[in-house]
Amino acid sequence: MSKAGDTSKFPSDDGALQPEAVAPPSQEVEQPQPLPPQQGTRLALLGALGLVGLYLLAAYLPDTEFYILLSTLLALPLTLLFAIGLVSALSSPKALLLNTVLSFALFLPRPLLGVLQTVLPLPKWVFMVTLPYFLLSHFIPGADTLLLIWCACCIGHWLSRLVRERKMLLPISVALALVDIFTVFGGGVVTQATHAPKGQAVLQKAAMATLTAKLPTSARGAAPMQLAVGFADFLFVAFFFACFQRLGMSLRAYRATIIALLVVLTGYLAFVFLFSTDLPALVPIAVVVIAVNWRAFRYSRSERFALLYAGLALVVFLGLAIYFLHK
Repeated sequence: MSKAGDTSKFPSDDGALQPEAVAPPSQEVEQPQPLPPQQGTRLALLGALGLVGLYLLAAYLPDTEFYILLSTLLALPLTLLFAIGLVSALSSPKALLLNTVLSFALFLPRPLLGVLQTVLPLPKWVFMVTLPYFLLSHFIPGADTLLLIWCACCIGHWLSRLVRERKMLLPISVALALVDIFTVFGGGVVTQATHAPKGQAVLQKAAMATLTAKLPTSARGAAPMQLAVGFADFLFVAFFFACFQRLGMSLRAYRATIIALLVVLTGYLAFVFLFSTDLPALVPIAVVVIAVNWRAFRYSRSERFALLYAGLALVVFLGLAIYFLHK
């Protein structure tokens, strides 16, 4: 016998059995994007036009340290806004794939051929593939920097698809910061390229020259210091913001992340400029990412121990690498 209240299989007036009531399938709720693609496109265009205008304006500024510092500090926020807006504009797989192909075709031949040229004799006709890059760089001030950021953002966006949860950003941030510290201070590529004697570390210097974005300084006179932002810095800025876009973040937290990143990196860059020193840029980026997402980092007991062991292993590995490189 069926229960008195169960009428799902009772016959109807014409004798046919009524079908069981089926609950509608639960639909997965998509996380809202803090910055829609249309707004991201406008932000990227604003940053790109602002950077081109700054390159044009820098040629007419006096070659004093104040104006050099001013133009450099203005360039950094514009490049970051361009990168963040571009990440949002590339939210769809089709747009990301198209931009990846175009950015690779326009930018990558130059650094690849520049590095290969240091180890292999290349015929001159091979360098014809770099013609679009040099034409854009010649007629549009700052185009080389924008192409570098465009390519880095595409790679960072693809890498962000490997991240499934926001709590994965904590170990990633810590690992990137430690590796960047080793790269700058512990004998990595930056150290070898900047401190190697003349005639040595040619490959490292060629890679550094082609994979850095020169921030504009005064075009008249010699600038006391040429600051550079690395390809990897823009790549991981794009990586983190693509994770924020895909995994979901409140608009308030998203804006707070942008403001904190702009303030911290601008102060960081001013310190580098004034004291003429090399500092790892991924460290302040990692600090901002960890601080903003701290409440999302909730781990089980086993996950905490796994992170602890992995962190200790990374520190030991980098320590041994520094020891043997300086031995």
